[in-house]
Amino acid sequence: MKVVQHKFLWENDESHRVFWEFRRRSSEEVFRDVDKILTLCSLSPGSRILDVGCGIGLHVAEFGRRGFHTTGIDISDFAVKKAKEACSGLTACRIFKMRGAEIPWVGEFDLVLGLEHVLGFMALTEIRIHLQKMWEAVAPKGTFLLHIAGGTLEAWRQRYPVNKWETQNGKYVLVDKHLTEDGVKKERTLIIDPSSDTIEEYLEEQKYYTCAETLKLLTESGVKNIQIMSDLDGNAAREGKEACFFVAYKQ
Repeated sequence: MKVVQHKFLWENDESHRVFWEFRRRSSEEVFRDVDKILTLCSLSPGSRILDVGCGIGLHVAEFGRRGFHTTGIDISDFAVKKAKEACSGLTACRIFKMRGAEIPWVGEFDLVLGLEHVLGFMALTEIRIHLQKMWEAVAPKGTFLLHIAGGTLEAWRQRYPVNKWETQNGKYVLVDKHLTEDGVKKERTLIIDPSSDTIEEYLEEQKYYTCAETLKLLTESGVKNIQIMSDLDGNAAREGKEACFFVAYKQ
C-alpha cells in the first residue's frame, strides 16, 4: 500500500471532505441546537442571522426552514457547494465563500454566530480581525455567539493524549493526538480503506486558547458585555474547563 500525505487546513477541500465524512450531525441534533439558540437569543421569525464558518450549511438550512433570513459563509469550496445544496429552494438563505476577516456587513444581523469554531488555524492578527468583523456585523440590540469547538485549552488538556484505532464507514482509522506545553495540538490520522491500495495520512496542527486568552482576544477585538457559558441552555461556566460559549449582547 502507498501512503498519501495531506496537511489538514480549513482552506483545503480535501480536509473538509474527510472532516464531514466522519463528523456527521443528525437532523435531530441540528434541530435541538437551533431550538436552544433561538431561545437563548430571543429571536423570532424574520430575524437576520449570519453563520460564520457555516460548514455544509446544516444550521443555515434549519434556520431558513423556520423563516429566518440566514447568511452562511465559509472558506472551503467543498463546504460552500454542500451548503448551497442544503439550502436549495430556501429563498431566505444565501451562502458565500468568504473569510471571517472579509465580512463586509456592518450592523446588519440580529445574530452573528460561529458554531464549533476553531480559531487556532489562524494567525493572531487574523483572529482579531475575524472577531472584530463578526462583532461589527451585529445590529444594535443583536447577539454575538461564539462556540469554541470542544471548549478551551483547559478542557482539551483533560482529553489528551489520544491514541486509538476505530472503524468508521467501513474504514479503519488510527488517531494519534497530543498537546505541546504551549497548547498546540499535533494530530496524525491514518485512514485505511480495505477496498483501496492507498493509506491516507492527515497531519494537523492548531493552537488552543485558554478561557482567559479567548476572553482577551474578544475584548481586544472590540467585543463588549461578554458572558461565558457552558452550554446553549445559558448555564454560566464556573471554571475555564467548562467554557464553550462566549455570548455578547450589543447595546
